[in-house]
Amino acid sequence: MEFLRKIKGIFIASLLFGITAFIVLIMRIFPSKQRSLRRVIAKVVRTIVGYKVEFEGEFDGSSELFVLNHQSLLDILIFDEFHPGDIKWVAKQELGKVPLLGAGFRSGACILIDRSNPREIVHIIKQTSEFTKAGGAVAIFPEGTRGSGKKLLKFQSGAQIIANKLGLKVQPVLIIGSKEIIDSKKLSFNKGVVKVVFLPSFVASEGSEWLAKIRENMQKILDEKLAQNS
Repeated sequence: MEFLRKIKGIFIASLLFGITAFIVLIMRIFPSKQRSLRRVIAKVVRTIVGYKVEFEGEFDGSSELFVLNHQSLLDILIFDEFHPGDIKWVAKQELGKVPLLGAGFRSGACILIDRSNPREIVHIIKQTSEFTKAGGAVAIFPEGTRGSGKKLLKFQSGAQIIANKLGLKVQPVLIIGSKEIIDSKKLSFNKGVVKVVFLPSFVASEGSEWLAKIRENMQKILDEKLAQNS
């Protein structure tokens, strides 16, 4: 059975890679359509894998910065599909160098950053300011990498610095169960339900310390939800 699951995973991964690579090519040809094409990718993946999404709490479409936990590639796809406006992801610049798919990250979907450069925060603040003033929103994973799905990693301070400097409206978002649906490291694809929990939004201000509290609240909700499903 394990062998068959692995074969299934390889087949689905190859199929999704081919479809995504094709759509990314179209994005390069028609860059003005990249946002709608990202929604197409998200819908295709949801249809092929067969997962469902449940929402809890109130989504604030006027928020300018979304702070999310990170478990899986699925986190980006879910948000790309349901968010009604233009949105960019803060991502490490290495993703822009991935063959074929890197072109998608460079198409305008992301603010690519060099995490080894401490002065990069100035670049992020500038791009975030320009994009949000034009009506867009930015999404960031303060953990910096994918976690286990059960314990949140330490939140890096970048999101707090950006939001405080620009006075952005922030909405924290907790994603639960995405790692069980798609685990790209194990080539695991499963049907199931992903829960997206919206926490209350707020306007950040200079000097305010809110990031650690958000992580604490997210972990508390995550523990409660996991206990309910155990």
